[in-house]
Amino acid sequence: MIYGYGNYRYELVKDWGKNFPLEWGLNSVPGIYVDSRDHVYIMSRSKPPIIECTTDGEVLDTWGEDILVRPHGMYMDEDDRIYIVDGEVHVAYIFDRNKKLLMTLGEKGKKSDTGAIEKNFYTIQKSAGPFNFPTHMAKGKDGSIYVTDGYGNARVHKFHPDGTLDFSWGQPGHDPGEFVLPHCIVISDDQILYVADRHNNRIQLFTPEGEFLEEWTDTIRPAGLYIRDGLLYVGECKQTLTFDDAPSRISIFTLKGELLSRLENPDSVSPIDQVSILPKELYRCVHSIGVDSEGSIYVTEVGQQHPADYMAIRKYKRV
Repeated sequence: MIYGYGNYRYELVKDWGKNFPLEWGLNSVPGIYVDSRDHVYIMSRSKPPIIECTTDGEVLDTWGEDILVRPHGMYMDEDDRIYIVDGEVHVAYIFDRNKKLLMTLGEKGKKSDTGAIEKNFYTIQKSAGPFNFPTHMAKGKDGSIYVTDGYGNARVHKFHPDGTLDFSWGQPGHDPGEFVLPHCIVISDDQILYVADRHNNRIQLFTPEGEFLEEWTDTIRPAGLYIRDGLLYVGECKQTLTFDDAPSRISIFTLKGELLSRLENPDSVSPIDQVSILPKELYRCVHSIGVDSEGSIYVTEVGQQHPADYMAIRKYKRV
């Protein structure tokens, strides 16, 4: 089965991850990233929380049980430093390649006051400082650190390289510069910030100083972003009720917003109404995305009531 079209067509790599033990509980996985050596880092909600493997799925290392509670977003910079947001305890960590903790942003277990009821982003009454269930982070060329603060807040926070807060922007809403669950952030080489504004079904573009540039609306619940070789790969959290080989939806754009290809499950369903409750039936959707040096795409999935033996990680090889 071929997914996508044009010059960007892919097929599933069957049985990728077959070496992962069932007891690792990889049926709902929030994060994935590929480092400069083509090592694939998988971020799980079970134990072990971090799995490092080759592009063939051979396990190289596992770690994180001593510090991570329920991580949500992961990013790696050009020096293979590992940036992990542990949303459940309202902190963001930076590790070196050898897993040494270099910096902690936020105070573990302490959340800012936005009036939100736990992780219900529809109950946010006001924006506030870091953090209230943050989601993702990225680093700018000058060393500045940007963190999306989404489930209990509606902001992007910019930190100096030493970890002190520079400034924040955003508030709940649907206008430019406002957010309903800012879920992921990536930064291009020319320092344009791309923010997945998930429940506004758009990607917003900003300068490093938080100035709004434009929005892209041809997405459905964009959740994961990844930039490689001048392309923006978008993992969209469009729900599908089938547990098959097809991704719920992956879109590939130029950095100017031109859609080049789309990998989509024909059984994926229309986005839920923003004031409704998530459906309780079985469903899955793409949550994070990564790309290796050969152009293969890796996605992880989350959702409701996944089968215990379901592997929520997929690799799609370009053909």
